[in-house]
Amino acid sequence: VTSGLSANVSPLQGMTDQQGSFQASAFSAQPGALTLQVQEAHSSEYLSAAQTIEFIVPAASVVELVTGAGQSAPVTTLLPHPLTIRVKDEFGRGLSGAEVQFTVVHGTADLLLPASLAVEKESGVKLSLAAATVLTDGEGFAGVQVRLGTQSGDIEIQSMLVAYPDKKINFRCKSLPAAAAELNAVHGSGQTGTTSHRLSQPLRVQVRDQYGNGVP
Repeated sequence: VTSGLSANVSPLQGMTDQQGSFQASAFSAQPGALTLQVQEAHSSEYLSAAQTIEFIVPAASVVELVTGAGQSAPVTTLLPHPLTIRVKDEFGRGLSGAEVQFTVVHGTADLLLPASLAVEKESGVKLSLAAATVLTDGEGFAGVQVRLGTQSGDIEIQSMLVAYPDKKINFRCKSLPAAAAELNAVHGSGQTGTTSHRLSQPLRVQVRDQYGNGVP
């Protein structure tokens, strides 16, 4: 007879062996307490006092990088692939329900949860964040989408297990300039010189995108 946590006890009934023993196993996908009592078949009497089994969440042992490192995309656009990690317990199984915090630690970028991205596409309202906390799914995966900011250059985003701050993975990506939008004189204008002689200063210009990033 069981009570409390929803769990799978197998077998629930059977015959004792020659030594009078009966054995069953219990499994639960969720943490909590399960109470067991042994009852003889066809009788209302219990053969043992209530026994409590406590199922606990296994400790996170390994954090693996799955996808997302080394990507690049133009400023203000989404990186092609989400940044994804997987958290495993000490037995190598995916650990569900673990809190993972993603934070932009260098560069300009916004983080979006998959659900937020769907809302944005539907409503046009931006729901991006500089830091986001995500729960791992049933297989231990957690991830975010990244929208790059207006500044080109290196981007670094850190994923960290909230319960184990020493377990972290850093993703390094690159934000590329947008298309050339303007040409500016940088050096050499306003000089005078004589014919058949070089000007004393070189002429230098800079090509920039609409956000002021240099375009190579």
